[in-house]
Amino acid sequence: MPKLQHIKFLLDESVEFRIATYLKNNDFDVVTITEDFPSIPDQQVLDIAYQQKRILITNDKGFGKLIFKENQKSYGVILIRMPFSTVEEKVVKIQKVLSSKVKVSNLFLLFTTVTVKRIKSKLLPTTDVQ
Repeated sequence: MPKLQHIKFLLDESVEFRIATYLKNNDFDVVTITEDFPSIPDQQVLDIAYQQKRILITNDKGFGKLIFKENQKSYGVILIRMPFSTVEEKVVKIQKVLSSKVKVSNLFLLFTTVTVKRIKSKLLPTTDVQ
């Protein structure tokens, strides 16, 4: 997998901590809500990710509502929808997202949904990313 240290991540509390460990072990800049901002509301999570220019990784589909229905700003989201999968299976899917040069080059502009069967990306409605 290519080293893409310029991409920073914020992991929501809903994401298994071993995913943060995997990313950190691959030299990514990772902040976790669990360690740094426990129990804050989703809106604050999204605000922190945007202010710090981080891709939010979450299992919570409520962030889609905040971004697409309430038009909240985001630097990008990876939504993991794999409820019956192991952490190892989720890590493999994250590896696939990060190894796709097309997606990685624009990851900060996308809402990427990861399921067992596919990886689907949708352009964010607010693309005034600085």
